[in-house]
Amino acid sequence: MNRIMIGTMNETYKIFSKKKFVILFLISLVVTALSTIMNLLTVRNLGAPLINNANLPITVLNFMSTITIPLFIIMITGDMFAGEFSDKSIVMFLVRPITRNKLYISKILAIGISIICVLLGTFAISFMASLIGSNVRECFSNLPTNLSAYISATIPMMLIAIIAAFVSQFTKSSSFTLVIMILGSILMSSMPIISSQIVPFLPTTYLNWYQNFYGKFNLLTTINELSYILAYGIIFMFGGAYLFQQKDMG
Repeated sequence: MNRIMIGTMNETYKIFSKKKFVILFLISLVVTALSTIMNLLTVRNLGAPLINNANLPITVLNFMSTITIPLFIIMITGDMFAGEFSDKSIVMFLVRPITRNKLYISKILAIGISIICVLLGTFAISFMASLIGSNVRECFSNLPTNLSAYISATIPMMLIAIIAAFVSQFTKSSSFTLVIMILGSILMSSMPIISSQIVPFLPTTYLNWYQNFYGKFNLLTTINELSYILAYGIIFMFGGAYLFQQKDMG
């Protein structure tokens, strides 16, 4: 357990030192700033905001979790698996007294920590921006709901990371991992056109699971969808760890 913790710390430091991580925070800041400016302009010119400022954090989360954060997760995950095997840098970690399974778990946990930091950082930025020119009391009354949505978004984002790590075991570059994940997402998104009955069995169906935590809350639906996410997570986690254990360094 101690080696997993040390490995997680090392892998987390590697992620935080990447330019991609800094760029993602900048994108979050830009998206929030643009939304705030747009609201202020519409209030000034039309007399009413385009977006309810109290719901600004959710608007930013919906945009970030649909495009930006998943791309960040896939690229980072690809770098940490396929990328390190490609440039042989992973050899430096495998010669240390840590098994491949523990190293795999450490990498997944490090990605999870980075996802949490990104989401909480995005929430802090969007919440502070929501206070500008709005009803402060309403913003604070929505705070628990908005925060719970951000925290719960960690779970489907982690599913993306686990699936990307699995896919990375078949590729030799992070770019190829990204291409496969994007094509796979497009394919699964188009499957409902063929048959709507297959929708509940697609991982992409549950990537917006966090939306259960604002609006009308349905406990049964939330638990049912969570069970699918956990099932997919366990399957791809064990599959990826096994392939990582068997992967040839050559």
